Parts: sequence; C-alpha cells; structure tokens
Amino acid sequence: MGEGLYKNNKKIMGTGKNITFIKQYKDVLFMIFSKSCSYALRVLMFMAVKPDEVHTAPVLYENLRIPNRYLRRVLTHLAKSGFIRSVRGIGGGFTFQKPIDQIYLSEVIDHFEGMETFRGCVLGVADCKVSPRCNMHMLWEETQGKILETFSRTTLQMLLVNPDLVNG
Repeated sequence: MGEGLYKNNKKIMGTGKNITFIKQYKDVLFMIFSKSCSYALRVLMFMAVKPDEVHTAPVLYENLRIPNRYLRRVLTHLAKSGFIRSVRGIGGGFTFQKPIDQIYLSEVIDHFEGMETFRGCVLGVADCKVSPRCNMHMLWEETQGKILETFSRTTLQMLLVNPDLVNG
C-alpha cells in the first residue's frame, strides 16, 4: 500500500495531485461534526500525510475543495489554536506546530465546537434528568462514553497507515 490515509484498508486519500476523499467518508464527518470542525479535520488529515511539508492554501483548496474563504478561516483558527503555524514568504504556507502524534481529535473538536456537543441528551432534551431517565438515556450513555474515549485517545498519527507495516 502506498502513502496515504486509509479506512478499512481502502485508500480514502492519497498523496498525488488529485487527492480526494471518498464521498461516504466526507458525509460521515459532516453527519457527526459541524461544517467548520469537519473542514478542520479534513485539512489536518490531509496535512498529516506529509507532516513535514509546507502546505499552501491553494493546494489545500485544490485537493480538498473546501470553499476558499471558509478554508482561510479554518486555517486561521487552526493556527490560533496551536495545531498549525503559518510560514510566511516565498514557499510559505502552513505546517504543523506540534507533532501529529500529539494532536488528539478531542482537542481539535473542542476548539471548533466543544466536546459538550457529545455530552448532551441524544433526544435533544435541554435538561435531561438523571432520574427518571428517558428511554434512550441508558443506550446513549454507553455509546457516548465510547465516542468520547475514542476522540480522547486518537491522534492524527493513528489515522495514518504505515505502508511499510502493510507491505512487510
């Protein structure tokens, strides 16, 4: 398997000029997260394929097809949050501020929409009481715990597949 981002051993993002996400994968991100958070995660995952390179906004736009004005706002927010940094001048763009094995999904999500989004009532009840519990409370509580745990222990590095390990 070549370099890239994989899901279930299927390449969903490569490193060539025409990098695209499988539509289903994009839909999953938009189903779970806000548009801003989805875009931020897509940008970071794209950059994580080649973490030591400087990534320009035009190249990110060309590959991810995030609307240009929105992309620039997301990049600014990612930089202000300390995930990436801006490199000025000729050959400038964006690169990681810290190693990708130290960037947890929960941190990114928290900066863009807050982890509280995943702690609320699944039925949308503003004041879901512990007693008496709603019909979905028990089911959601277990699922919610697993989701929060997964986001808290998953780094950008963990989302990448090492091609050497696969090709042995």
